[in-house]
Amino acid sequence: MPKGYTPTVNGVKLTDDYIVDTKSAYAGLEELSKYLKLSPTVVTYEIDGFFKKPDVKVDGCDIVITEEDNKILFDASRLPTDKIKSECIAAAEEYVKRYIHYMSRGFDNLDENYKSVVEMMISGTASYKMMGRLKSDSLVWVTPATTTYNSFSTRVTRVYSDECVVCESEYDVTQNTSGIKNNHSGKISVVLIKVNEKWLVASITLSE
Repeated sequence: MPKGYTPTVNGVKLTDDYIVDTKSAYAGLEELSKYLKLSPTVVTYEIDGFFKKPDVKVDGCDIVITEEDNKILFDASRLPTDKIKSECIAAAEEYVKRYIHYMSRGFDNLDENYKSVVEMMISGTASYKMMGRLKSDSLVWVTPATTTYNSFSTRVTRVYSDECVVCESEYDVTQNTSGIKNNHSGKISVVLIKVNEKWLVASITLSE
């Protein structure tokens, strides 16, 4: 769970005696730590001896429950403030729509579309470099398509810190390529990092 938060288990607040780790970085953030002023770390509590699943709560956090190797894992994530929620959702939605436009327009205005995407990204990251490879290796051959949005929504999925937030956009679109229409849907998750008071994309993940 995030540093600074304490869980209660079956109504009892856990003491520091149950802490087994305070220094591990969040999985997936290791390569992005150099872009953060302060890399967020995980505080791990461990407790056993239960005959049934305990009731775990952390004030100010959402909890995701999973099971692994006969253990029940409770993953707590900070709830976003209204300010973080509005700023990050707006940044994520703008980026994802620019990304979809970039990917669908192919060789049409390729340089301009590329610039519109990478200007919202942190230079030097793996995702940033991927955009350049797409431009030079793939998109130059793609026939332009016109995109119509059937549905689009974005939510904050995790708050690592006040300067590092994950958002996920879910979309359903119809793309028209020279009169041929195809429907596409999927999810795009972006890790946003606040740089000079501006939220920029540090990483992008696509899924069905």
